[in-house]
Amino acid sequence: MYEIEFVFGGVMDGAPIVVGYDGSAGGIEALAFAVDAARPTRSPVRLVHAWMPSRPLLRSADDAAGLRFDDSEAAGKADLADGVDRVRGIAADLDVSAVLVRGAAAQTLLEQAADAQMLVVGSRGRGGFAGLLLGSTGVQVAQHATCPVVVVRPADLDVVPGPEAGRVVVGLDGSRGADEALGFAVEYASSRRLGLTAVLSLAIHGGGQGRGGLTSQDVLMADAESGARLLEESLAGWREKVPDVDIRTRVDARQPAQALVEVSVGAALLVVGSRGNGGFRSLVLGSVSHSVLHQAHVPVAVVRRQP
Repeated sequence: MYEIEFVFGGVMDGAPIVVGYDGSAGGIEALAFAVDAARPTRSPVRLVHAWMPSRPLLRSADDAAGLRFDDSEAAGKADLADGVDRVRGIAADLDVSAVLVRGAAAQTLLEQAADAQMLVVGSRGRGGFAGLLLGSTGVQVAQHATCPVVVVRPADLDVVPGPEAGRVVVGLDGSRGADEALGFAVEYASSRRLGLTAVLSLAIHGGGQGRGGLTSQDVLMADAESGARLLEESLAGWREKVPDVDIRTRVDARQPAQALVEVSVGAALLVVGSRGNGGFRSLVLGSVSHSVLHQAHVPVAVVRRQP
């Protein structure tokens, strides 16, 4: 058994890649993604587990001094030990640490990721991480984390990979938030020698809606040309900075969420900004975010715009 440092209520220094781990299938998938992300740069990996006592137990009705809590703490330690062993088994050269915190899952993850380059969580878990994306915990983490949050969804083996399989897909719309998402996507793709595909939805321009004497087809073509120019303007500087990255662009007539979900099938990562223009506005808080986070077949990175 490897020695693990357990911190109760505190924040450990270092460890730029943080992963919420609870021993569940979702936690194991998140851990595997975090290790894979850490390998190219040999970044340290920090496993975090949050626990809350569910109810007090009495040894006897007459012995109030015998009050004790359930074994959530012990279970958390066991889960973390298992996680550390998993990391050692697949990447023995990486520095790994583990932190057990008594507290709420969202607050724990936000505190532990305060100095991280990336926070990785599974789409589903157990205990403190149960329903991470489906309730307020997931929204709070994605909205308030100071680093990009990667949500790892279980692989869907029944879905046929699309043309962007194995690449990094990023949603763009010309906003500052999208620009920051693009920066993260480019860096991720470059460090892992992956291709990058930038996607823009015509829905943010009202694509296909008739205007004046123009037909819907005329407007759609004009919007497509405008969208293509916007993509090239966003990518111009990056093409020079990272010539080793194969960069593609796609202008899609579908709604943003549908376009991103379907284009990214089989991709290594789907990257979106937390806020954007038009179809990507309030991505984390609105229907688009729920569609992407619940329907995407690949890991999703939400990059929050920094002040």
